[in-house]
Amino acid sequence: MSVDEIAALEAAATEARMQRFDEPGALVAVGDMEVLFTISPREGRFVVEKRDRGSESRLLASGDSIGVAASYLRFLIWDGAHGLTAAASGVTPPVPSGFSVGEHETAGLTLSWTESGASHSVQLPNRIGARRTITGFAAFIAAETWPS
Repeated sequence: MSVDEIAALEAAATEARMQRFDEPGALVAVGDMEVLFTISPREGRFVVEKRDRGSESRLLASGDSIGVAASYLRFLIWDGAHGLTAAASGVTPPVPSGFSVGEHETAGLTLSWTESGASHSVQLPNRIGARRTITGFAAFIAAETWPS
């Protein structure tokens, strides 16, 4: 992770009243007394997991790089603080130009895009609300990457 990615993730965590934690096996761990988010390497990818107090960790996403995983975690923290993806309308926004979403029976949903000539992807388990979350993440990345 670059210094900028770490700083952005820490800023998002601080805004959401979270802090960094040491967690065995995790490259990054942020949370509070109720929830812990981690990024860990697994099978050539970087997984984002969430553990609520008193429960097992659950997979939220798998990114092709630490940067993608960190961006996804930042999006989750930001969205949790602002509540924009889970809009009351329940309408799934369109996928922004330059992004594609694929559905796979075993892998769930995959968001793919190219940034600075490099291909990137993130996979989400196929759960209720996954399509809305993945399109929200695409909009988050697009807003950070391309000028409005």
